[in-house]
Amino acid sequence: MYKFSLKFDDKNHSLSAEKGLPIDILSELLKDLYKAIDLDKEANCTLSNIRGNCYALDFNSLEETHLERFKIVHKNLQDVPLNILEGDEKKYGITLKKVLGDDYYVVAYDENNNEVASIKEFKSSKEIKYYYTYQTIYGYLSELGGKSINSKTKHIKVDGYPFNIYIDKDLDLLLKPHYRTDKLSMKIKLKRFFEKGNVVSATMDGFKVVHGKTLMGTLKDEGFIDLNIFKEVTSIDGLIDSLYGGN
Repeated sequence: MYKFSLKFDDKNHSLSAEKGLPIDILSELLKDLYKAIDLDKEANCTLSNIRGNCYALDFNSLEETHLERFKIVHKNLQDVPLNILEGDEKKYGITLKKVLGDDYYVVAYDENNNEVASIKEFKSSKEIKYYYTYQTIYGYLSELGGKSINSKTKHIKVDGYPFNIYIDKDLDLLLKPHYRTDKLSMKIKLKRFFEKGNVVSATMDGFKVVHGKTLMGTLKDEGFIDLNIFKEVTSIDGLIDSLYGGN
C-alpha cells in the first residue's frame, strides 16, 4: 500500500478536521487530483482519513504510479509557472489555486511523511531551468547496459524510442530476463529544459510485462544458432548472454 497526503492550513492555523474545505470545493479538488495522478486510468485510489491540527487529507493506493505522480505533480506546481503546465496537471493546478485563494497554503507529503512540495503562491516568471514530466511507453529492449562492465550509470534503449533511458542497478537486474524477448510497458520520467521543453534526460521508474515470448519463439527468431555456445551455460542470465552476446 502506498500512502501520501495533503495538508491545508493558514498562517493562524485555524483549519482542522471539523473546520476544513467545503465539500463541494473538496470534491472538485479530489476529482482533478485523481485525473492528474492516474496514468493507467481507473486504478483505485482512496481518501483514507481527514486529520486535524490542520486540514490533512491522507490517501492510500495500491499503485506506486499514483505516489510517483503525486510527487511530480506537486513538485511541478511548486516550481513551474502554471501556464507552462499542460492537460490534467494544469487543470488540477488551476483548481488548487482557486482552493488556496489568498489565505491558505498546502504541503504535500510522501509515504514517509517527508515534505514533497509547499505551495502558497504560483510562480508566474521563468525562475527555473528544468522541470519533469511522466510518460508511458511500450516496446522491446534493444540495448541494455553501460559504457563499460563496471559502469555505475546503466541505460537501456527501447526499439523506436529516441532517447537513452537511465536505470538503477536493481532495474538493470530485473530487466535482463526481458531483453529482446518481452514487450514492456515502461514508466519514464523526463527531465526537460524549462524554456523550450526539450528533453535533457530520461529515467525509468518502473515497468510491467505486456506479453512475453517463449524460448522456442526466441530461438526461431534468431534463426541458426551454434549449440556449442551453451556448453558452459548454467543459468538463465547465462543463456540470455549466450544468445545475445552479453551486456
